[in-house]
Amino acid sequence: MSRIYLLAAAICSFLLAGCHQSVYVLELTPDDAGVHRKLTVWRATGPKSEHLQQIYGAAKSIENGKHVFEGRFSQTMPADISGYGRWVRYESPLGNVTGYSERFRGSDDLQQQLADRQVALDRLVDLTIAWFRSEMKGDPHQDRVEQFLDEELRRDLKNLAIYVWMQGVVADEPDAGAEEVAFRLLQYFEQRGYWGPTDLPRLLNAMVPAEGNTQEQWLLREVQRTLARKIGIPDDQPIPQGLAFLGDAKYVERSLEAFCRQTDEYRQAYERWRQEHPDKPESDVPEAMNVVVGELVVPIYMQGWQLGFPDHLEVRLNLAKEPYQTNGRWDAEAHQVIWEHRLPAGPLPAFSYAVWSEPDTAAQQARFGRTLLTDAKLARYVMWYCGLDDEEKQAWDAFIQASDAELQLRARIELFRFPQEDEDSAPLSDIPRSLLLAALDAD
Repeated sequence: MSRIYLLAAAICSFLLAGCHQSVYVLELTPDDAGVHRKLTVWRATGPKSEHLQQIYGAAKSIENGKHVFEGRFSQTMPADISGYGRWVRYESPLGNVTGYSERFRGSDDLQQQLADRQVALDRLVDLTIAWFRSEMKGDPHQDRVEQFLDEELRRDLKNLAIYVWMQGVVADEPDAGAEEVAFRLLQYFEQRGYWGPTDLPRLLNAMVPAEGNTQEQWLLREVQRTLARKIGIPDDQPIPQGLAFLGDAKYVERSLEAFCRQTDEYRQAYERWRQEHPDKPESDVPEAMNVVVGELVVPIYMQGWQLGFPDHLEVRLNLAKEPYQTNGRWDAEAHQVIWEHRLPAGPLPAFSYAVWSEPDTAAQQARFGRTLLTDAKLARYVMWYCGLDDEEKQAWDAFIQASDAELQLRARIELFRFPQEDEDSAPLSDIPRSLLLAALDAD
C-alpha cells in the first residue's frame, strides 16, 4: 500500500503548494553601520503579511498587489522569510572585511529531520500492519504478511526515505540527480524481489493517469502480486484469499477511510478542526485518509520535493565591487550579487553568503607606497589583526605607523617579531609577514 499513500500525499502536496505561492525580492544595501533591507512581496496573504508587519511595521508602499517593507539592521537579520542571518564586520587600520550569510525556510538540524522521518515512517508501517490485520482476520497467510510488513518493508521504506533525503541534501539544484536516484531505487527494489525486469513495463503503465479507478486498480493488482510473492506464492499461482480485498479499489478506499477514522491522528485532527469550525456540518469534515496520510507521509517523503509552485526568492546585495567569496552571481553592470532560490529548497534550507574586503587605500599608500592587501589577503590580515590582544595590537600598530615605503620596507617586515617571539619561533607574526612579503613579490 505504500504506493497508494505516496500517490495521495503527492496530490495533496501539489494542491497545497500551488495555492500559496509567494514571490519575495530582497534587496540589501550595506554601509558602515549595518544594512538597509528592502523586501518586496506579492501573493503573500494572511499570516505572512501580518508577520512582516510585526518586523517592519506597515508596508512602505502597496502597488499592483506588491507590498514593500523596509528597515535597517546592524547584525542579526530578521526572520522575515523564516530563517536566520548575520551581518558581521571586522576592522583594522589597513582595511575592513564584511560578511553576510542567511538561510531561508527549513531547518538546519539534519539529525532531527532524519529522526522525524524515521519516527513517522514507523508509525505509518504500524498503521498499515493494523489495517491488514483487520482485513485478513486470521487468514493462514496473515502472520507471513505481517512479518514482511514489519521487517522487510519497514527497512526498505526507511532506505527509500534516506535516498530521497540525501539526494536533496547533496544536489546543487532541487531537481539535480533525481534521475540517478530513480535508477538506484529501481535497482534496489528489484534486487530485493519487489519486481523483475519483465514487470517494469507493466508497472510504468500502471503509473499512467487514467479515468476513474483504473489506475488505482492496476496499482492494487501490483501490490497484491508483490505481497503474494513476498510470502512465498509464485507468480503463476492464484492470489491467496486473504489478499483478495486488494482487488477492489473502491472497497480499499472505503476500508482505509473507515480504518483511518479510528486512529489517534484522526481523532486529534478532528477535535482541532471542530474547535476551529464549530458551526460547520459533519459533511464538511476532512476525509480521514487525507488527514492521516497528509500528516504521516508528507514529512517522510515529500520534504524537499519540489511539487506544484514553490515560493520564489530573489536576493540582491548592492556592493561597490565583486566580493571575493560568494555562492551568488555577480552582476557587474548592476553592481549586485544575485541569488535565486526556490522555497522550500530541500532538506537543506536555501542559503546565501558573500564576503568582501575594503582596503584603506590612504593608510596603505602612506605605509607601503601602494595598496598591498586586497580581497582575500586583506580579509586574512584583518581577521588576524582582530584576533590580537591589546598589547599585541599596540606593538603591531607601532610597527605599521613607523613604516615608510622609502625605508627598507622588506627588511623591516622580515625582522619584525612580537616581544614573546624569537628568530626561530614566530608563529604570530608569520601570518602578516607572509601576506605582506607575498604582496611585495607580486608587484
